[in-house]
Amino acid sequence: MSRWRDVSAVASARSTRSRAAAAADARRRRAGRAFDSDHAPTIDRVVALLTTTAPDLGRWLTLGLALLTVAMLQLWRGARSGHGGLTLCALSRTLPLDESEKMRSKRLYRLLRNPALEGTIMTPLLVRLALGAHPQGWIPIVVDQTTIRGRPVLMAGLRVAHRVLPVAFACYEYDTMRTSQNVIEQALLLVITACLPPGCKPVFVMDRGYARASLLTALRTINVPFLIRGRAQTMVRLGDRRLSLGRLRRRAGRACRYLDVAYQDRARERVDVVVFHDRTFKEPWFLLVPTGSAAQLSTEDVVGLYRDRMHIELTFRDWKTHLGVRGLRLEVDAAPRLGRLLLALSLAYILAILA
Repeated sequence: MSRWRDVSAVASARSTRSRAAAAADARRRRAGRAFDSDHAPTIDRVVALLTTTAPDLGRWLTLGLALLTVAMLQLWRGARSGHGGLTLCALSRTLPLDESEKMRSKRLYRLLRNPALEGTIMTPLLVRLALGAHPQGWIPIVVDQTTIRGRPVLMAGLRVAHRVLPVAFACYEYDTMRTSQNVIEQALLLVITACLPPGCKPVFVMDRGYARASLLTALRTINVPFLIRGRAQTMVRLGDRRLSLGRLRRRAGRACRYLDVAYQDRARERVDVVVFHDRTFKEPWFLLVPTGSAAQLSTEDVVGLYRDRMHIELTFRDWKTHLGVRGLRLEVDAAPRLGRLLLALSLAYILAILA
């Protein structure tokens, strides 16, 4: 009888421990913290960083972003299917959760449907992480447009230490647009401007596709410097002369600055034009900057900033290839879900670079 009592006591103790472990596991799952034990320390560090940097994100969004960040780090280290393309299935499989694949897919689906994962909330966080506490000197903000699976995406990034860190996106579809693309572009620039810390000196660097008088006027109104490459055939007025930008005099290898030029025939937006033609270039640069900005943006700085942009475009291309976003396929609510996913992937990219 004594032996049977001992066996019964051992079985009861094991059952109690099993129930306690099951209850603790259930509590962890309800709290969304059923982590893979190998990645738990990394997840906790990312959660702590996000909580300190952006305390208003909310617990569930912070946890979801931390999980996605760790998943992306795992994907970058290993091989991906689809010729290196990124897929939602690969992301969900790599989420560091001690759960079934179905539950991980649901977690990723809920994250991409979270309305809090928007540019007005995420862009300030990305800007703070990219610039640090005390940014100094000129901060070039590079704006470019690309397509991902046929969907236009407007991207903006900050150049930090010769690298572009993406901080804002605008994804849309021409068939469902309720406003013009110009309004979307200006709204994105306003969001980035509002997120910049006091005392920094931003300058928007853009290519010929943005050389619109209306955009120049909008940037001048909010008092943000710009550096935009103009088109050679655009008509301007220099004093009493009416001519195209391409007919402005220039010398090979030497930058020339024309002050107070009336840009475009109808709008006549006042700008300074820096003309530069390197002997190795196929065509000259006609760079538009705010009028009266020679003291803040010297001619040499203008040429140097735009020269850096040529390398930055390559960085943007590398970023898209490195993250594998060219392989993304989203069918339902494609534009908003793509924008949220790009913001989340940018967070993982910035944390990986800064680490």
